[in-house]
Amino acid sequence: MSGWRDNGGVCLEVADDGDGLAPQDIAVLFQPGVRGDNADDQKDTGMGLALARSMIEAQGGSLAAGCAPGRGCRFRVWLPGSADSGPSPGPDPGEAVQQP
Repeated sequence: MSGWRDNGGVCLEVADDGDGLAPQDIAVLFQPGVRGDNADDQKDTGMGLALARSMIEAQGGSLAAGCAPGRGCRFRVWLPGSADSGPSPGPDPGEAVQQP
């Protein structure tokens, strides 16, 4: 995993050296309900990447993948931000936090 500032935002990248994906699989990778051929024994819905992309795009960002058969995959998230933005301050530790 790596990260850097890029074009007024931040870019995060995760890469692996697994089996990768064929080009036709990358084309549908972010569609809801799509599961890889190797997911037969797993109890998932194929919604993870579709939801991740949707949430990232709702924030003005992007999620992309690059994969090559036999060479692994690389996922890149870009989120907008500014150089002077930082984490939001949390509540004062002495202040009561309202519970819903």
